[in-house]
Amino acid sequence: MASRPVTAPVAEDALPPHNIEAEEAVIGAMLFDPDALAKVSSWLLPEDFFRGKNRVVYEAALRLQGRNIRTDPVSLATELSAVGQFQMVDPSVYFTHLVRSIPESVHIVYWGELIQRAAQKRRGLEAAGKVAAAFYDPDVLPADALAMSMSALIGIGIGQVSGGLTANDAVYEGLAEFEAIVDDPSIVRGTPSPWHGLTNLLVGGFRKGWLIELAARPGMSKTRIAGQCLLTASMCGWAYFASLEMRRMELLERFAAMRAGVNWSAHVAQTKFLSPDERDRMKSAYHGLGSEQFIIDDRSHMRLGDIWAEVERVKVERGEVSLVVIDYLALVQPDSSRVESEAMRVEQTARGAKQLARALNVPVLLLHQINRHDTSRPTLEGLRYGGEQDPDVVLYAYDEDKALATGAIKQREQFTSWPYHLQGRLEIGVLKQRHGAGGRVWLHNDAETGRLEELTRMEPA
Repeated sequence: MASRPVTAPVAEDALPPHNIEAEEAVIGAMLFDPDALAKVSSWLLPEDFFRGKNRVVYEAALRLQGRNIRTDPVSLATELSAVGQFQMVDPSVYFTHLVRSIPESVHIVYWGELIQRAAQKRRGLEAAGKVAAAFYDPDVLPADALAMSMSALIGIGIGQVSGGLTANDAVYEGLAEFEAIVDDPSIVRGTPSPWHGLTNLLVGGFRKGWLIELAARPGMSKTRIAGQCLLTASMCGWAYFASLEMRRMELLERFAAMRAGVNWSAHVAQTKFLSPDERDRMKSAYHGLGSEQFIIDDRSHMRLGDIWAEVERVKVERGEVSLVVIDYLALVQPDSSRVESEAMRVEQTARGAKQLARALNVPVLLLHQINRHDTSRPTLEGLRYGGEQDPDVVLYAYDEDKALATGAIKQREQFTSWPYHLQGRLEIGVLKQRHGAGGRVWLHNDAETGRLEELTRMEPA
């Protein structure tokens, strides 16, 4: 017979985990030795303190530290008085008690770790309550409750406890990024795209927290574009591809063909027609892909909650996530069964993808299929069922050859001064960008190699 797990009894009136002695030790140590605060201030948060009085004093100490003022008893008392918290703390009595009871400050890191440990347990109890509420809620699907549970529990370990930055902290963070770019103009602010022109149009690539939507009609190479973006991103960190349309093996075959310079459409689908040299190049490309930092998730019927949970797991287990690709929007299953229309489902998915990008601080490239019966150059109004409100950037892909073949246009756009190939020209344009202007770049769709190679000139809007 299997034994039941043993759980410790918890009294109904029990206080959450805390360590008042350690809290007083940290406050006393920084009063006794103002230099000691620097040993814990970068990782010990005010929210980690259980007793309100201690939290208020620690917050005041951090404010003084930000202004380069020593955290001695006099300066702290003055700061508390300035913000109307003097009576709550009563520094003349409390500070004297703390300084006398703390013999030395060398153990402040140890005391800080005890405080943090108790705080993590409190957050664990709070997360457990949210998990239980999600599973009890009849309107929440089991898969969504599981995704919410993982998000809540992972947040305990990675320190997602503070939602904002003070003006002082935000200025220092922004100034550090600005100075780094000024000192080295070659620095790309985001994850670079495979094509310099597109990276420049996006004002530095795919930025963390951005939702970038790539809209195209069927057969306009949007998956190939996304694949090349993924492979480029994998050189900057782990990249994740949620493939709701193609199987993992199909995508890998395409990626290998891109690297090998083999026309996938014409040859790879029928491997017996590959030349010996092409076969060798494909094998070499497969081996090379095995050492790259990307993950392909081709589970069927994925919801956005499933994708969110997997990306969060990758961040925790593997570190930085350079790009998330979702192929494609219309195939993402709704997170709620109460979706009244296709337009509402698309809107909810786009909004959820934006929330994923912001919450996990990753760039998300969301593919979006445009009406297949209209082969003219895409517009925002042409996006199927909308979904254009939430993205930071909306890109489109447009193949002139296919538009010409269907009669959507009568002739190709002429560039008399540009040495561009008349055939095989693929256009990527910006329909919307919150942080920059529009514009377009051109790629050469090489029929021999199957690669999308950048042409040399970029045109602004």
